[in-house]
Amino acid sequence: MLNASKAKYTYQLQFDDSKVKPVDILARLPALGRFADEKSKDYDAPVFCQETFRALDSSKKKAFGRLSKVLAGLAFINGVAGSGKSTFFQTIILLLFFALCDKEATVKTAIPADKKVLYVVNNNSAVDNFAQEGMNKQTSLHLEHPVPFLRLYSMESEIGTYMKKTSAQRDDALADSNAAAEFCDSFTGEPFFAELAIGQIGKDMKAAQGATRAEKARHRGISLESGAAQYFERHRDEFPALAEILQQIQQQTDGFID
Repeated sequence: MLNASKAKYTYQLQFDDSKVKPVDILARLPALGRFADEKSKDYDAPVFCQETFRALDSSKKKAFGRLSKVLAGLAFINGVAGSGKSTFFQTIILLLFFALCDKEATVKTAIPADKKVLYVVNNNSAVDNFAQEGMNKQTSLHLEHPVPFLRLYSMESEIGTYMKKTSAQRDDALADSNAAAEFCDSFTGEPFFAELAIGQIGKDMKAAQGATRAEKARHRGISLESGAAQYFERHRDEFPALAEILQQIQQQTDGFID
């Protein structure tokens, strides 16, 4: 990882900028352009956007200012882990969606712009953390109309993860069954303690299963499945055939659909 970072940094230093034209991202994205002057005391944007931008430290504000001259339109933001790159990106995303609202708009009245931002990382953990941080940021601002997040997973990853968990759960269940049987055999003559021990094992297993389900459902609310369901509810009249099928299923399952 260190060698890869060094190679990337060296490439940037040796990059021949005579062959490409600079792009002014702040001009192309007016929402960001409102903060082009980092020394301004009053920006033409809602107060909560101004406060969020001012909260950036000087290095991040300088990085923001450099977006006015980006070679080939590709901005490289370097920094070690924990330096604040994610915070920087979260701020940009917030400004993109809300900075063009009326200056008088508040966290209660501001409506996010109809835009889409794609955040891509080479590992699931980083994507999960970024999505969670984004939602936490909006929650901390008490936004009445937050930007919706949609967590996308690859089909191969979903299937692979499910197969691994299913296999592991079967092995754990078998091991627990054998251990419970041996444990009970050791309590000959003491049925009360054996029953108590079995009850505790059951509670422990239930707690473990609950923790697994909670981890799996952590980002379910922003999954593609959840997004599709929400879209369907908002446009139910456009899909009468699907609505009829779901109604039949609900009747057959006493109204419960997972």
